[in-house]
Amino acid sequence: MAFGDGRGSVQPTRTLAWIYFFLGRMGDATARLEEAHHLNRTNLEPAHRLTLVDLSALGAAYRASGRLDDARRVLQEGLALAEANRETGGDPLAFSIAATLLCELGLTLNVQGHFVEAESFLRQALSRYDAAPPVIFTRLRPKARARIGLGQALAGQGKFAEAERHVLQGFDELKAHQDELAGDRRAILREAVEAVVQVYTASGRREQAEEWRNKLSAL
Repeated sequence: MAFGDGRGSVQPTRTLAWIYFFLGRMGDATARLEEAHHLNRTNLEPAHRLTLVDLSALGAAYRASGRLDDARRVLQEGLALAEANRETGGDPLAFSIAATLLCELGLTLNVQGHFVEAESFLRQALSRYDAAPPVIFTRLRPKARARIGLGQALAGQGKFAEAERHVLQGFDELKAHQDELAGDRRAILREAVEAVVQVYTASGRREQAEEWRNKLSAL
């Protein structure tokens, strides 16, 4: 559960935060991740990989708790730090973590209904996943989730043909690599199926939506 070389009192707090996060206890995870972020500012360099990973998780936890403005704020903070790190030739793993930050921000913007902006960030996320080596957080928020989010953003704009392609491809990728996923694999797959149902429902394709609802019930 440790994500690197946390110093002093940071590591126990982070470990507990990530236990809660992997268990889906987002309220508890949020409180611990906030504490870890405060400690990170004191104990680590601004763009340290652990700082960026914690901000990515904190953004996801905020979104799950309905705190969308807070989610957007911390994810934008993380992206700014990751970009500064890249420009100064710092930790190369920060480039990988930026993919998950972009993904989380795009997913947050989808929930807020900002679909055009979400599309832009999710397309950037996909390109970063392709260019960067994997890190453990990409197993929790893999490239396929960014692809599914892109499909949702496109559906929100009425671009249903392209949206369908992305959500189906994303689900297939998750299904094929489900043993590599971290966290609640069943929840990740259910979220993907729900996105497919959402796209078919929004496009008025009731038969296909019902077919995928049945798949959701079987998970």
